[in-house]
Amino acid sequence: MSFLLEDPYKENNDMKMKCHSAFVLALFAVSSMPFLVGCNENGQQSSARNEAINYVANDREEHTIPNPPVVPSSLAVDARLAQEAEQARLAELEANRPNSGVRVYRNDFNIGTGSNCITVNTKSGSDYVVLVKSQYNLVANVYVRGGSSESLSLPDGRYHVYFYTGHYWNPSKSIAGRYGAFEIGSFSEDEDEKSLEGGDILTYTLSPQINGNFSPKDADAEEAL
Repeated sequence: MSFLLEDPYKENNDMKMKCHSAFVLALFAVSSMPFLVGCNENGQQSSARNEAINYVANDREEHTIPNPPVVPSSLAVDARLAQEAEQARLAELEANRPNSGVRVYRNDFNIGTGSNCITVNTKSGSDYVVLVKSQYNLVANVYVRGGSSESLSLPDGRYHVYFYTGHYWNPSKSIAGRYGAFEIGSFSEDEDEKSLEGGDILTYTLSPQINGNFSPKDADAEEAL
């Protein structure tokens, strides 16, 4: 009869190894718990922080301050005010322009009246000043509103006729040494000197005409005045 002889030292060593392994596993499990708890807490804190950031961002979006209105620059305001002032000034000049038939310049010589006549017919739009010179001296002038007609009576003589046309008559504006001028104006002339005597009538129609016989020539203020 045979028996199995077991080594008590081996059995004891095996038990120790098992106990040691169990102790290591238990120690690892216990030591891992704070890490897992810490990770969990850190995750919760991170999530809470992200929620707070999102809340702040959303709150900013909901309460975004609108852009302030565009305020015109001082230069733009000054330009607009200057334009309005100029428009008001021109409107006042237009409202107070001379009536037809008014003499607007002082003549160089008073030649009186006569049996001869210069008549001027105008179209609507621009106003005119008819200027009559004799031997380079202004001897007659008359203001004619657009769409009106006026006449000048003159004694026998030789005359040179000029036309000053424009808008916005300004009695305070100086031109060629005289006061009174259009804010926007130009001069023209009948370049042919006219001889009037014995009741001659000279008529100018200052609008385009079919088969017309008069074409005014450009002139300057010094010539006309």
